[in-house]
Amino acid sequence: MESERIIFNKYTSYYSDNYIKMYTNKEIQLLIFKKGFDEVKIKEWVSKMKNDNNRYVMVEKETNDFIGDINLIQTNDKTIELIICITPEKQNMHFGTEAIKYIKNYIFNNTNNETIELLVKNSNKRAIHCYENIGFIDDNKSKIENNIHMSIVK
Repeated sequence: MESERIIFNKYTSYYSDNYIKMYTNKEIQLLIFKKGFDEVKIKEWVSKMKNDNNRYVMVEKETNDFIGDINLIQTNDKTIELIICITPEKQNMHFGTEAIKYIKNYIFNNTNNETIELLVKNSNKRAIHCYENIGFIDDNKSKIENNIHMSIVK
């Protein structure tokens, strides 16, 4: 799969070092996890990804640089949960917006899914703004403290 500036590859261990670097970053951990993890735990988690067929690595077409990842989890027969992470070096370059727009269109045009949902920390204002601009709404379904559950319907 490809968008204008992004190639979406299935995850392979080739990207392990990129994942470890991204997910051990303290800023990333604050935006994504409830609590921080040390490098050992991140390495253990990344080593288990080899069987994750729902995870796509985002690579910049022009430079072949690692951008981040996007994970698509089928939660029921009509809904996909989207999880995205952009490495700090590629943030504020609109890769997240481009990736989510592409994936949204791909899901709604090529699958039977009718809803895409995601969870975002309420302190992550940039991500919330991005999701809202794409059409996601806060559906007030979050059961996790300090998180917002957002969704978009076909």
